[in-house]
Amino acid sequence: MLNYKRIISELLDQNIYILSNENKEAIIIDPGLGFDLINEYLTVS
Repeated sequence: MLNYKRIISELLDQNIYILSNENKEAIIIDPGLGFDLINEYLTVS
Protein backbone atom coordinates (compact mmCIF):
# COMPACT_ATOMS: atom_id res chain seq x y z
CA MET A 1 0.00 0.00 0.00
CA LEU A 2 1.27 3.46 -0.89
CA ASN A 3 0.79 6.28 1.62
CA TYR A 4 0.60 9.94 0.62
CA LYS A 5 1.28 12.85 2.95
CA ARG A 6 1.38 16.60 2.35
CA ILE A 7 3.20 18.69 4.94
CA ILE A 8 3.19 22.48 4.94
CA SER A 9 6.45 24.01 6.13
CA GLU A 10 5.76 26.96 8.43
CA LEU A 11 9.08 28.64 7.64
CA LEU A 12 8.48 29.21 3.94
CA ASP A 13 4.83 28.12 3.73
CA GLN A 14 5.80 25.52 1.13
CA ASN A 15 4.32 22.11 0.36
CA ILE A 16 6.35 18.97 1.00
CA TYR A 17 5.07 15.67 -0.39
CA ILE A 18 5.96 12.22 0.93
CA LEU A 19 5.08 8.93 -0.74
CA SER A 20 5.87 5.94 1.47
CA ASN A 21 5.09 2.25 1.82
CA GLU A 22 4.80 -0.26 4.65
CA ASN A 23 8.52 -1.13 4.30
CA LYS A 24 9.47 2.40 5.43
CA GLU A 25 10.71 3.28 1.94
CA ALA A 26 9.87 6.82 0.90
CA ILE A 27 10.12 9.35 -1.87
CA ILE A 28 10.24 12.95 -0.69
CA ILE A 29 9.30 15.68 -3.15
CA ASP A 30 10.50 19.25 -2.57
CA PRO A 31 11.80 18.91 1.02
CA GLY A 32 13.04 22.50 1.16
CA LEU A 33 13.81 23.34 4.79
CA GLY A 34 11.25 20.95 6.31
CA PHE A 35 13.71 18.27 7.46
CA ASP A 36 12.42 18.21 11.06
CA LEU A 37 8.82 17.84 9.88
CA ILE A 38 9.79 15.07 7.46
CA ASN A 39 11.79 13.23 10.11
CA GLU A 40 8.92 13.49 12.58
CA TYR A 41 6.44 12.06 10.08
CA LEU A 42 8.72 9.19 9.02
CA THR A 43 9.68 8.14 12.56
CA VAL A 44 6.12 8.28 13.93
CA SER A 45 4.39 6.64 10.96
